[in-house]
Amino acid sequence: MNCNCINELEKKILEAHPEYKGKKVTHVNMDKIFTLNPTGIRTSTNVSIEVEGQKKKYNVGMAHTYCPFCGVKQVKEE
Repeated sequence: MNCNCINELEKKILEAHPEYKGKKVTHVNMDKIFTLNPTGIRTSTNVSIEVEGQKKKYNVGMAHTYCPFCGVKQVKEE
């Protein structure tokens, strides 16, 4: 990623919510994916897909091209 939004938001969430259901929060982790080409970390959204006539749902990760928080492109132009 070309920005630091994930780390900043995880930190802000931890600061804003030090407790959850009466217990101390020790770590906050947002969805992100590791990419191989180009190598790096990107934000992602989980998408649940239902198929007609089938009970099983498919969960697929959709990688973002731009940071959903600040709008900076996540992959550097080469």
